[in-house]
Amino acid sequence: LEILRYEGGAYESPGLTFVHPLVRAAVYDTLNPDERARMHQQAARLLTAADADAERVAAHLLQIPPFGDP
Repeated sequence: LEILRYEGGAYESPGLTFVHPLVRAAVYDTLNPDERARMHQQAARLLTAADADAERVAAHLLQIPPFGDP
């Protein structure tokens, strides 16, 4: 992500925004499932702390796989 910021492929506004959906998809596809879950969890925490709409928080929480026994 630091390289994308340096090369102009992403910018902060106040979160991380990608210059094109294909760039976002390419970066997302390089993350392993644990990294994706951690990033979605962190995004949900940050959005909650910023009093974001519940729908935005829920969108990230729904991307975190369930854990434990069903």
